[in-house]
Amino acid sequence: MNVTLSPEIESAIARLVKSGRYASQADALAAAVKLLDEEERALAEVRGKLKDGAEALDRGDAHTLTEVADILQRDHEDQFGL
Repeated sequence: MNVTLSPEIESAIARLVKSGRYASQADALAAAVKLLDEEERALAEVRGKLKDGAEALDRGDAHTLTEVADILQRDHEDQFGL
């Protein structure tokens, strides 16, 4: 795969390699792609939860803020015996 990078990205990669954090440009790019993939997966998870929440609201299956606070308080009391 051939990739053309902007001068700014090339400079950032060179700094990371020069610092010793990464052994090569390929290692630095692999780490960047791994982080991007993790971010995309996390974003997809958040989007899924938002969709689930919107569907619950549409069904009328939701709690008020006061109800949520009460649930959290009970859970806290159960967990810590307060």
